[in-house]
Amino acid sequence: MIDYVNKNAMKNKNPKHPALVTREWLRDRLLQPDSNTVLGRALVAILNRQEDDEQSEATTIYRNERGFTAFDAKIGTLAATFFRDKGVVPPNLVKAWTKPMKNGFPRICRYVNQLNEVAVETARSRAEKDAKRFGQRPWPLLFERGVYAQ
Repeated sequence: MIDYVNKNAMKNKNPKHPALVTREWLRDRLLQPDSNTVLGRALVAILNRQEDDEQSEATTIYRNERGFTAFDAKIGTLAATFFRDKGVVPPNLVKAWTKPMKNGFPRICRYVNQLNEVAVETARSRAEKDAKRFGQRPWPLLFERGVYAQ
């Protein structure tokens, strides 16, 4: 999911909150043929943001706005660990995560802000690695990828 650049990212001029992942973009990506991979990578990214004890107990203990909500903790942890181990999200869990809610967006879109933070962090670290490898400043690379340096 993070490998794909959101075309609308270039429209966002706020350097502190570039929008690489939006609800609309995520909804559209889930309609593509590789939606199982996109969903699985998103769930793993959210799971990785949870505290270790929350991950092991498949619940939410801290109200730090990181990881799954208390309502989604068990199903999210189950789907993410299954994807991490087997490389696929089971069809019943895909259905649960992609079913539109009242607002018309899939359930996974609740976590779009966290996914955007992960995408921005990943893009910045990749740009810095590429800059070191090619011996140049990372800012032009960040601009090309839609992530603006602070």
